[in-house]
This record gives sequence, structure tokens and C-alpha cells, in this order.
Amino acid sequence: PGLASRFEMATTLQRTSMLIASVLIQMGLTMISGADVSEFKVGIWYSTTKEGTLSMFEPLFESYLTRVVGSTLKVRFKVVLVDLDDSMVAEDLIDAGQLDFIFTNAGRVACIERAFDWIAIATGRNQFLGHEIGAQSTLIYSLKTNTKINALEDLKNKRIGVPLVHSASFGIGMQELQSHGVHLFKDTSQIVFYGTEYANQLSDVLNEKIDAGIVSGNFLFLKFPDQLPNLRFLNAINASWESEPFPFPTSAPLTPAYTLACSPAIPYAVKRAVEQALVNLTADQPEAQAAGMSTFTTAASLFSTRAALEAANLFDARGRCVSPFGDVRAILRCPRGTAVDSKDALAQRCKDNGLSCPPGFPCYCGICMANSYVRCKTVASTHVFANPHDPGMAVDVVRTALWRTAQRGATRWKEDAPARVHTRAGAGHHLQSVDKALWKTVQRDASEMDRNL
Repeated sequence: PGLASRFEMATTLQRTSMLIASVLIQMGLTMISGADVSEFKVGIWYSTTKEGTLSMFEPLFESYLTRVVGSTLKVRFKVVLVDLDDSMVAEDLIDAGQLDFIFTNAGRVACIERAFDWIAIATGRNQFLGHEIGAQSTLIYSLKTNTKINALEDLKNKRIGVPLVHSASFGIGMQELQSHGVHLFKDTSQIVFYGTEYANQLSDVLNEKIDAGIVSGNFLFLKFPDQLPNLRFLNAINASWESEPFPFPTSAPLTPAYTLACSPAIPYAVKRAVEQALVNLTADQPEAQAAGMSTFTTAASLFSTRAALEAANLFDARGRCVSPFGDVRAILRCPRGTAVDSKDALAQRCKDNGLSCPPGFPCYCGICMANSYVRCKTVASTHVFANPHDPGMAVDVVRTALWRTAQRGATRWKEDAPARVHTRAGAGHHLQSVDKALWKTVQRDASEMDRNL
């Protein structure tokens, strides 16, 4: 061809190569030829000691992934522990840019997936008592000799121990109870929050300090098989997971096993290579054996798990799950016609009802109290908004218990702006001299309280 044609061909090739380079950059493939090695941090949570968790998962998520994925991409992986105490909460580490992947229980992954748009990429399959399973069960159980409890409906006015509040077992268990007419916070006499101390929960059931417990079924079958004959599993059914029979009973729908999720900022090539490396893992490899895994599958759906956590009121105003180390009162929510009483009142109610709390665990009794109707009204409203300091505005609180709630709100409003809050004894209580802007807050809070009641 002529010179012009050769020039045109060279220009076309140059443009094509630039386009390919651009695509490779977006896919993360340029790390193949890069001089620097990119490090990705994998957060791991497991209900054991720090040393135990590291010994289980460093071979898999650090050594194995670095060897396999790093053979084609200039990457390495580093395991970091998460959610073992309040200094390493996963959400805080994500905010600080210190996590790229996380491997944890389905409930926790559902929280992070919803709050940060992370992507679940692989679900583990465990070697479990001679079976290979990719799901987790939830068991609601009691002592077999307690003949007063034979079904979920019998748990009304009973003492119940619950697991970690952001676990799938907590949300799924609470949802299952409610489907049988038992509201966890309204219909029980006492709730004990055991966190990850499942062995303590089991011990308290066996010693009749509480009447029933909610826990991961996998935990009971693996750790305490000798105690199974002493327990009654309520609403126990034989279930299947993705068309595969589950080998153990469950009291509620199954949820995915431990799942790996990644940040949406992870290059596609890295995400895809990690997923492929895990799917190619076999049970006879030492990294799999150390972690108790057989292999991985493409991530199972977390939709039902997330829906259960939402129904359990585990998401805050920012769309994040409540902290596993925060005040569990943040998740307490009562059905219409009732409301959560104050912390002091709940603690006193345990004493008044002769119910002792296991040492070291948050414990509440009679959480939901019946309430009268709360009315918020304006007096001479056309004049009120002409003068935001008009003393005619009032919030009538018709019960002393609800008045405590109004007082707490008044304190908050007073701190936010220079509103002067006064109380008056007698037939009603009034909040006077509320700024116009704060009055809108009063109305909004009152509307929300009205809906909850």
C-alpha cells in the first residue's frame, strides 16, 4: 500500500492499542506488568480466639490467594481481624479504607452489602461432621424436661437468650417467632443478649436460668453433640438448601454459610480471579483443611437474610447495622400500641419480677409497655407561626411514663437550640417557649411516635 495508507493503518493501530489499554486499566489488568505489588486486606471474623482465627484463615486468604491470584496479577493479600472488639468494627475499617474484602457470617455480610454497596462474590462450603454444607441453620431450643415448652407459641412470657444481634440467626429467629405470634420484645418476660458466648447461653438453658435460646444450629451440632439428647428443638424441620437436603434440623429458614464480599472499588480482574481461585479450591488442599472448608460456590443470595435483619430493626438512620458493641437498646422496637420503656425502668422491672440477669450480659425484662395515646397540638396555630416564641404551643403527655420520653426529647431540643423548656404539674404537662425550628422537630417526633403507638 501507499505511504498514506500505511500512515492511516498505523494511526488506527495506535488508537486501537490506546482503547485496549484504557479497558485494561478499568479492568485492573495493568497490574500484570506493573512494578509495584498491590496489597488487598481481607477482614475475617470467626467466633474463636484471635490466634485461632488467624491459624484457620491465614493459609487460605493470605498464602493461597497470594500464590494463585498473584501468579497472574501483581497482588498479595493480608488477613486482618474484624469485629472482635470495638477497636476493629468492620464498618469503621471500611470508612478508613483499611478493608477490601470481608469473610464473615451471612448476617454481617448483608449489613455491609446494604450499607456500602459491597458485592458478595463467594459462599463457603464447610466440612461439617461428615457432610459438606453451604448453609447455616437457626435453632430455637429449650430443655427437654421443661414440659411447659413444646412449641414456639409456648415461649410467651418466657425467658429467652439471643445470639449476636447482627447475626443471621438473630434476625431469622426473631422473624420465625413473630410468624408464630410471639414478638420477641413484647411477648417475652426476659431477654438476655449473649453476643458470641453461645456456650454460656446453652449452659444457662441446661441449668434453667433461662427457658429457651436462639443460636446457630451448626454451632450446637459441632460443639456440643453430647448435649443434643437433652434439648428440644422447637418447630424443627428438615430443610433443603439450593435443592440439596440439609443434614440437620432447623427451626427457621436456612441462610447462606460464611460469605466473602468485596468493595465495589476492587478491579474486576482481581475480584474475578479471587472468586475463581476459591471456586477451584478442593477439600484435600491444606489451606482448605485448616479453615474447615471443602470449597466455595458463587455467592448465594442474601436477600432473605437482609430482609430479616431489616424486620428486626437492625439498621440505623444511616442504613448501617447497629454496632455489635453498642447499646443493644438501639434495636429494641415494640409493636403498635406499646413502646420501649427507659433503661432504668427495664432494669428495675427485672428485679421487681424476681428475674436475675446472668452476670456480664445485657438483660431486659418487660421491654414493651402499653401506652395511652400521645396527642400533640398547637394552640392558636395561625399566631404561633407569626411568633415562634409564642407560649401557646404545647405538647400534652397523658401518662407519666411517656412524660419521661418527652423530657428526654426536651433535653435534646434544649441542647440543640436556645429553647426554654418548662414543666408544670397538674392535669397535663406542657413544653413552652419552643423555637419555630424546634417545633417542627416536635411535630415530626410526635408523628413518628403516633405511628409507633
